[in-house]
Amino acid sequence: ELLQSLGPEGAEISVNSKTRDEKLWAVAFSRSDGPTEYALYDQEKKELVPLFVSKPDLLNYKFAPMEDVRITTRDGLELVGYLTRAKTDEKTPLVLVVHGGPWARDFWGFNPTAQWFANRG
Repeated sequence: ELLQSLGPEGAEISVNSKTRDEKLWAVAFSRSDGPTEYALYDQEKKELVPLFVSKPDLLNYKFAPMEDVRITTRDGLELVGYLTRAKTDEKTPLVLVVHGGPWARDFWGFNPTAQWFANRG
C-alpha cells in the first residue's frame, strides 16, 4: 500500500529484486497508459528513488488506459479480455485481436498496437 502511494497512479507494482537483508528493493511500476518506471525502494527510510523509465520518450504523450472486461457466455463460462477505447464520443469500430489459444494469453499493460488503433479512433 505504501509503494502504491509512492508510485504513479494506477500502476501495477512488481518487486524485481531485493538485497539479501531485504532493505533495498528494485521495483517496477507498470501501467497500461505509459511506459514502465523502475525505482529503488529503501525499506528503512520508506523512500523511493527513481532509476529509469523503459521508454522515456513515451512520457510526452497521453495514452488511453486499458480496461479488463468480463463477458458471460451462453453456457455460463466467463471470457476475460482487455479493452482500450478511443477517446471520442462517437461510435467507433471495434478491433478484436484474438490470442494464440489456451496456451497463450494477453496481459494487462502497455500495448502499442492497441494504443495505435485507439489513437486513430
